[in-house]
Amino acid sequence: DRFRATQQACIHVHNVRRHFTLDIKLETTRQNISLLHKTIKEDMYECVSYRVPLPSGGLEEVATILVEGSGAVNFNGSKQVLLQIVANGTFCQTDKPIYQPGQTVKFRAVTLNSTFAPQSGKYSKITLQDPNGNMIAQWLDVKPQGGLVDLSLRLASEPPYGTYLINIDDKTMCNFDTQEIGRA
Repeated sequence: DRFRATQQACIHVHNVRRHFTLDIKLETTRQNISLLHKTIKEDMYECVSYRVPLPSGGLEEVATILVEGSGAVNFNGSKQVLLQIVANGTFCQTDKPIYQPGQTVKFRAVTLNSTFAPQSGKYSKITLQDPNGNMIAQWLDVKPQGGLVDLSLRLASEPPYGTYLINIDDKTMCNFDTQEIGRA
């Protein structure tokens, strides 16, 4: 589908004394989309839904909404709007923030689209890095179940203490800490 979202344009016309034609258009670098073409004979309030086109050549584009009246009444106006691709968001979470030696670190990840629905695409690489910057675990081509990935790893009996990083597809990170037993 060439379109990402549906939006609404609303128009409120009052004190109509003479008939005129109202045109509302969305103008982008690639196309002009007619949102409304109507003869106005009396006061009105109307909203029209339209599909928002993808930005030309990138993640965003400044487009223009044009409003024109012609006939017995002539007027025009414009307003700039930003067309923007909303990227999916990936979130990760551990079952607790601090672990002790030998405990199992459980974590999960989910990617949500712009309507907050979980996505089912694979994660190409998930890594776990210790406080010294060493990669201590790696999962490749991980397929979510029901949109969610659940993974775990048992810590060594004498792990480096500090902050560990979980990196998902080199885009999203979450972390947890390790502490000695009895240390607060």
